[in-house]
Amino acid sequence: MKVVLDENLPPALARALNALVQPEGHSFEHVSDLGLSGKTDVEIFSELGRRDISVHITADHHGRKPAERQAIAQSGLVVFVLEKSWASQNYWTKAERLVRWCPAILQQADRIAPPAMFGVPFQFSGTGKFKQLRLA
Repeated sequence: MKVVLDENLPPALARALNALVQPEGHSFEHVSDLGLSGKTDVEIFSELGRRDISVHITADHHGRKPAERQAIAQSGLVVFVLEKSWASQNYWTKAERLVRWCPAILQQADRIAPPAMFGVPFQFSGTGKFKQLRLA
């Protein structure tokens, strides 16, 4: 499965996650590695769909804008939105928690028929529980 981290997350985190998931046949990239820095979210979603990317992880709250929800639906992506509580955390705490969430994100993306969008709470309990977010 191909996963892309949005610009609002550090490129180094994408590289670290990539090293961790490669043995399982997955890959992580950052939007900047794909030459998509500075593009609108609608442009990014459309391009990711064309590049056969399955999952996008972001700290943006795309559920608020109809054009972005439509672009997600048309691209066939599964988008994971880090909830607002992630924003107040420092780099290392976000990195640790995203590593913790990564297996659950990959499992959820594998189980669900795209397109779909989920909220990722900062707190992790059990096997991880997502909030399904509305696309339409």
